[in-house]
Amino acid sequence: MKVSLRFLWNELAFESGEACAEFLNTQGAQSLIDDSGPEPKVNLKEAKALFENLRMAAFSTVDIKGQI
Repeated sequence: MKVSLRFLWNELAFESGEACAEFLNTQGAQSLIDDSGPEPKVNLKEAKALFENLRMAAFSTVDIKGQI
């Protein structure tokens, strides 16, 4: 499934489409953006796995003694 970059831009409250694309590029998701049509689209099926791994890495540390 693919959604337009504009949809992500609006839903994630980026200032512009360029800011949204820049965020995706910095997260290693540049290959997920399909520029072949009139409007750029993002492949969600592949993006889910990438961002799930990034989320798990970000929240994998224990910051409170005794926290599980």
